[in-house]
Amino acid sequence: MTTTNDTPKGRQGLASMSPERRREIAGKGGKAAHAMGKAHQWTAEQAKEAGRKGGLATQAKGRGHRWTPAEAEAAGRKGGTATQERLRGLAEVKAEQEDAYADHTAISP
Repeated sequence: MTTTNDTPKGRQGLASMSPERRREIAGKGGKAAHAMGKAHQWTAEQAKEAGRKGGLATQAKGRGHRWTPAEAEAAGRKGGTATQERLRGLAEVKAEQEDAYADHTAISP
């Protein structure tokens, strides 16, 4: 029994496909599951718990990033700044939409 790629016992099925082809097939399955309503929809709490578990597992294996206090401070500041900028942008868009709606619905004499 040989295990070369050109024999019947070589790479078969998904293993014989290119990564692009496997990704294409997986994408079709995901889209079909969502279309049928059978795909898992994460709640915010489930996603938070999954992320926490993943982080703990990574740390336990010694592969996680070890934050220094300065790195953690910089990352928190960067995230807070980005959030504030995003919220400020959303507030500006909302104000513009409200102004446009007010102009559109104003009754002209």
